[in-house]
Amino acid sequence: MEFLVDGSFNSEKALERHLSRLKECGLDDYDVQFFSNMNYMSGILRKLTQVKPIERLLYGDLLKQLESAMATERYQKLKSDTLKSEELGERVGTEQTWKKDKFLFEELGASQRIIEAVGSYLRENPNNQKTYREILEFIQKN
Repeated sequence: MEFLVDGSFNSEKALERHLSRLKECGLDDYDVQFFSNMNYMSGILRKLTQVKPIERLLYGDLLKQLESAMATERYQKLKSDTLKSEELGERVGTEQTWKKDKFLFEELGASQRIIEAVGSYLRENPNNQKTYREILEFIQKN
């Protein structure tokens, strides 16, 4: 992993670029973005360099650590919740889809106050064209 010793490991964007090479090995865009956090990656590298000098680390060594982290229940839940939240944030809220979408809000841990406010907004705006993200921003401002 030449980027660790040649100075190109200097920003999260550079790290993301190097980690994206591991997409061929099973990482997806979410995984690359998540593990491109410098603080998180520094912890992984500290762990790896306790076993092997940094000059001898391979992408395979890093991949094993990432796969181990990705296999945890905590990571799987975080990834699932994040992807659901992003999907929900981009979806246009309608009265017709509210019953199904309300379940996702509950699953993601939204407060009852927020759920009621979104439901009320959709009832009051039957021709709504806003995404749930925009609805939540509107509710927050008012």
